[in-house]
Amino acid sequence: MNILIIEEEQHRVFGDASGVSRREAERRLRAVHPSARIWWWDDADAAASAPEIEGIVTARHGLGAAFLERFPKLRWLSLGFTGYDDLDQEVCRRRGIAAYSVPGYSTHSVAELTVGLALSLFRRIPVADRRFRAGYFDDPSPALSVQVRPGRELRGTTVGILGTGRTGLRSAALFAAFGCTLLGASPTHRPAFAALGGTYDTLDAVLERADVLALHLPYDPTSGAKVAAREIGRMKQDAVLINPSRTRLVSLPALADALDAGQLAGAALDVTERTHDGAEADAIRRLSERDNVILTPHLGFATAEALARLADEMIENVRRAKAGDAENRIPLDVP
Repeated sequence: MNILIIEEEQHRVFGDASGVSRREAERRLRAVHPSARIWWWDDADAAASAPEIEGIVTARHGLGAAFLERFPKLRWLSLGFTGYDDLDQEVCRRRGIAAYSVPGYSTHSVAELTVGLALSLFRRIPVADRRFRAGYFDDPSPALSVQVRPGRELRGTTVGILGTGRTGLRSAALFAAFGCTLLGASPTHRPAFAALGGTYDTLDAVLERADVLALHLPYDPTSGAKVAAREIGRMKQDAVLINPSRTRLVSLPALADALDAGQLAGAALDVTERTHDGAEADAIRRLSERDNVILTPHLGFATAEALARLADEMIENVRRAKAGDAENRIPLDVP
């Protein structure tokens, strides 16, 4: 078995962050495939190995047709992601390539960041921090706590959750612990959400009632943004929007327009792609200039605990691929 391990500089799984070193990863892979030949993407002869590669363990984005066609003997993929919209599923289906993802590895991490972003917006923590660093001790004006407008408590607010899968349910549990009322909009109504005290309603009803709107949805490029001008227009003027999922779930120009017009109290976006241009690039610039906007560079998954789970599951998926197990296998047979 010839195996290639591919990572990106900004998304390295094996190493200090996860606690699973390259040597340990190779040891575990050879426990599954004892005679495996293993290359790392930065090995000098990695490119030359492509025609012989049968399995890829990867945390690389951009798994399109051109990339996959470089590996004519490829039999399986172990992906270091929960979502797989970057994967050309048609190529995998046509060639019979088994692809495995890692659902749930960052559930707790993303949910905790979601609540953290809500607290940061409600209490204006980033604004207070910036003003403190800008010269609090040298400023003779009133105390900083007076200069920063009073915040809000989460307790007693209504949190609308779009998408009640693993991460949406975990976020709901954390918000419930703060004493929030839970509303959900999701194609699937889950008993676990009701057990937390949550109730389901239509999308419009959730938009109109939520003080905090949290998005925990996959992105479907065929349907475009889930929250655009119409949806934002239905939200309360003092509501905040939190998107720890795919950037393109939200229309950035519509969000910037709403914030500029005072139609929304604030927003937090965890995923900000580097490929924005035109109106989206201008919207990112406008959002970055606002005190009531928090932008973070895809931090949801980035905890030591989540990365350790990710490393473990990526290697376990290699065992599943060898055994033909269905667990974690991407359903490529579904059009």
